This record gives sequence, structure tokens and C-alpha cells, in this order.
Amino acid sequence: MYCPRCGAASKEGSRYCASCGHELTGKESTPSSSDGGGGLRAGLQRVIGKDRRTRLLTIGTGLALIVALIAFLALDPGDDGEAAVPQDAYTRALDTACVKHKGEIAAAQGKALKQGVSYTESFVPIVGAWRKELDQAAVPSDRTELVGALQGALLEVQIEAGTFARALREGNKGEIVTTAGDLEAATENVEAAIARLELQRCSRLAISQGRLVGQ
Repeated sequence: MYCPRCGAASKEGSRYCASCGHELTGKESTPSSSDGGGGLRAGLQRVIGKDRRTRLLTIGTGLALIVALIAFLALDPGDDGEAAVPQDAYTRALDTACVKHKGEIAAAQGKALKQGVSYTESFVPIVGAWRKELDQAAVPSDRTELVGALQGALLEVQIEAGTFARALREGNKGEIVTTAGDLEAATENVEAAIARLELQRCSRLAISQGRLVGQ
């Protein structure tokens, strides 16, 4: 017979539970068919243990498994700890060129700020030279699409920078606001293309107030 309070087994005919002292009756001492024998409390005890130390260890293990599961689900499925783009001589050369051209743009911006003028006109030939370098280099077949995306983004920046410079010269306030937004969006596309190519040094550099700063 089983105690309905703690689920412990007692001898048939016992009046009190040998484990917790609960008074047993003929009706209560029969295990419930709905809980698989021993009552819900007994089932829990079988899972997590009866003594405090066992219960703490069981609960702690369960929590650790939950934390591990959450951490696993939070991982990017494609993040295996290695770069998706080979960090070979070609990638390193692209990274170096990217840092160089960002430095040139920052220098042009700094000079323009000192003179109180826009730097967008000098920005256009710098981006043009960058695009020309990309066109002249032999691109590995596995990076053709990624390099093409960077070339396209740079061309977009060139166009928007030229349009913005013209709007400034003409003093068209409405067009200045519109083209400034377009140029900013085009610049963000370049940064996204750089990130996809995994140009690690260049990705960590931003142009601010005529200087290259880490981000």
C-alpha cells in the first residue's frame, strides 16, 4: 500500500505511513491508476529525489541543460568560428586597399572641414580610383559576386556624391537634403559589402571628422 501524502510504500494493513506518519485508510492506501502508482508526489520524488541534496543536484543539472540549450539556439547557424571568406593574399590585399582609400577620404574630409567647404567633389575621384583597382585585379571565382557587389556599391556612392556636390553648388536646399540622404544610404551599402567580404581591418574603421576611428 502507498501513502497518498508522500507516496512511500508501507506494509499492507499499516495504519500509519512509515515515512511521514500520515494516517492510512483502506481507500487512500490504494495507488491511483491515473498517476502510474504512488501518487503525484511519489512520481516527483522518483524524478528529483527524496533528500535535499539530490533534489538540488537534479534541479541544478536541469537548469544547466536549459542554459546550454538557450546558448545553442542563440548561435548563428553559420557561425562555426571560422571566416566564411578565405583570409588569403587576395582578401588581405583588398583589406589593405580599403583601409588606404578610407584614409584618403578621411584626409579629404579633414581638409574640407578646415576650409569650410564640402569634400564630396574630392570624394568622387578617390572612389573612382578604388573601383579601378578592383577592376584590374584578378578576382577568385568564389568571390566574384562579393567583389561585384562592392564595385556596384562604390559606383552608387560615386553617382550620389556627384549629385550631392552639384546640389551644393546650385544651392538647391530641397535637393541637398534629398541627395544627402541618398549618399548616406549608398555609403552604408559600401560598408555592408565590405563586411560581406570580411575585410576585417577595414570593417572596423569609420570616417569621422576627418579621421579614421575604430568601431
